[in-house]
Amino acid sequence: MKQVYIRRPPSRQETVLAATLAVGLGTVLGATVYYFARVILARDEVAPLPDSAGLEGLGGGAEDDV
Repeated sequence: MKQVYIRRPPSRQETVLAATLAVGLGTVLGATVYYFARVILARDEVAPLPDSAGLEGLGGGAEDDV
């Protein structure tokens, strides 16, 4: 036997619940997209590291700076 649903007009409570869920989900999704877009767009360009072939005679790392 196949289960059949009879469509009826939504009640006022169901309409308010659906609208609340849509606004809440839209707000969370919009805030998340805004946050990620802001993080991606606010990056600074970083210069590439120099080639290691030209640094052989310079010595060690941060310990030598003291």
